[in-house]
Amino acid sequence: MNLSPQTLAIDTLIPMLRSLSNVLDKASPRASRQNRRARDATEPGMETWLNNPTFVVYAISCVILSGNLLFVWAYSGFVRGKTEVAINKEDAERFGAKLETMDPPEVARVLRVHANAQATVYPFLFLGLVFVLAGGSGGFARVDFGIFVAARIAHSIVYLAGKQPWRTLSFVASGLAMTALMGNVVWMVVQGPPGR
Repeated sequence: MNLSPQTLAIDTLIPMLRSLSNVLDKASPRASRQNRRARDATEPGMETWLNNPTFVVYAISCVILSGNLLFVWAYSGFVRGKTEVAINKEDAERFGAKLETMDPPEVARVLRVHANAQATVYPFLFLGLVFVLAGGSGGFARVDFGIFVAARIAHSIVYLAGKQPWRTLSFVASGLAMTALMGNVVWMVVQGPPGR
């Protein structure tokens, strides 16, 4: 099922509009039931998105990549706690840590892992969304998004462990997946809608 970009863009607004409508409908419960029945009968909802394999792959990728970012972010606090060093005066006072002007090497490594992940994950998520909204192929998404997600998870693991050449290989793999996605998005935009 290949939906037009306009349909997909409109479908993104529907959940937000339904939430707003629910808030407004609380003032009139009877009207609310009638409006909801009429709206549900005529508007495509989340079930449309969940029937789109490209969106499903994108959503799963978003959850995994966000989980990776959150894990590394939390891990930086754990490592900082183990070093008993703080770079903020209030943290040093509150936790009884030694005040330093720079992060210890262990903390700095985790922060570099997090910064590196952010530098690639955010552009990928934006490009992936454009790909989904433009009606990109589910088959391409499964392969490309899968490679990117696997490479980014591997990169975080091997970067934290300080393993070369695996860190470089996983970085290159994610970069190639991002480049393929970017090229595919540009190609779809240049081609324009089907039948043009």
